[in-house]
Amino acid sequence: MQFVKSKLPVVVTFGAAFIIVAQYYFNIPAWKTLAAEFLRWNVIIAAFALALGIGGIVKLHWGRISRRQPTAVYSAATLITLAIFLFVGLYETTRGKTYTWLYDFIYNPVAATSYATTFFFITSAAYRAFRIKNSYAAVLMISAILMMLQVGVFSVYLPVAPKIAAWVWNIPTTAGMRAVTIGAALSVVGNAFRVITGLERGHLGGGE
Repeated sequence: MQFVKSKLPVVVTFGAAFIIVAQYYFNIPAWKTLAAEFLRWNVIIAAFALALGIGGIVKLHWGRISRRQPTAVYSAATLITLAIFLFVGLYETTRGKTYTWLYDFIYNPVAATSYATTFFFITSAAYRAFRIKNSYAAVLMISAILMMLQVGVFSVYLPVAPKIAAWVWNIPTTAGMRAVTIGAALSVVGNAFRVITGLERGHLGGGE
């Protein structure tokens, strides 16, 4: 039983990952066919995982409703919306007229409103970040000012401002983003290696 819980998932993960990754290094038709079959299995497993996720959401919010918590009204709205979208999507697919109308005139306005409210949080965070307490904050503030000079009235009265902003965007910013991207990619590779080799067991529910 212990093998099934702790060892078998690691063996399956390692075997599946090895088959998928090795196809890019070995030109073996049978191997590529097997890897393609594994990828098709992945779609089926993802569908079951989605069903489990929906079940978890329903269980969580139904529990809040049954206990009559103060946020029960939001949980009820979540479950009703989930049921409507799920029923309409299964009945006429996500390309149907009703589903498209629900998405365009209900989901999109709500999502736009939610994103719009983040403006105030971003403004507050920017105000705190631009308070010059050290050299790093000073560099951040100067860079932000240079980027803001390229829009609005500043671009009219300071013709050189857009050029300076473009230089900041194309040279220092691009270089920094490339370094961040490379670092993130290396982190992903390292974490994937830990999962494949069984060093990382957090996804099994047992910690390290």
